Amino acid sequence: MKINKIIGLALLSMSFANAVYAGQSAQKTARDERDNIVTNSFGNCVVTKWDASENACAPKAKLEPITVPMTQEPVASIADLSAEEARTVYFDFNKSDLSSEAQSKLTSLADIVKQSKEIVSADVVGYTDMIGDDAYNIALSTKRAASVQAYLGGLINIPTNLANVRGLGKANSVTKCADEKNRDKKIACMAQDRRVVVEFKYKK
Repeated sequence: MKINKIIGLALLSMSFANAVYAGQSAQKTARDERDNIVTNSFGNCVVTKWDASENACAPKAKLEPITVPMTQEPVASIADLSAEEARTVYFDFNKSDLSSEAQSKLTSLADIVKQSKEIVSADVVGYTDMIGDDAYNIALSTKRAASVQAYLGGLINIPTNLANVRGLGKANSVTKCADEKNRDKKIACMAQDRRVVVEFKYKK
């Protein structure tokens, strides 16, 4: 009889522990305006409410890296400038500095521009993904455009303007990632939204 009671209590304890953990896993973790996890002074996550969302502080399965193919290859000829992809460079999540691949692409782009007598100026248009609020994304897209403007300005003599800076990722997204629930996969999916496009103006 005592043995049965002990086994019963053990099973009850295990069921309670699983229920508590399941509840913790279902909690919604608080995030700030930059989508960073909010923690208290002890380094623990702040949980705001109970729902079916993932608790970002619960143990997670290891995710395989997701690669989104993006062209950052040097531009070959003046004819390539007709394609927007040839005039586009990409940025890491929440970053505005140019990668070495982006610098290489802009350098080759500048070399082609130097050969053309028809190009008179360029607009530099920045974009972001949909994570974060509108004000933050506008500022981030402007920083990205400014990075490209400064780099090109040191290579070519034509005027480069920060024009039509668009930082509202939801309104200007070129990807279809809205339904992706996993944050890491969503960030990877939206890689092509984090971009700057150079728009050249030609002699009439």
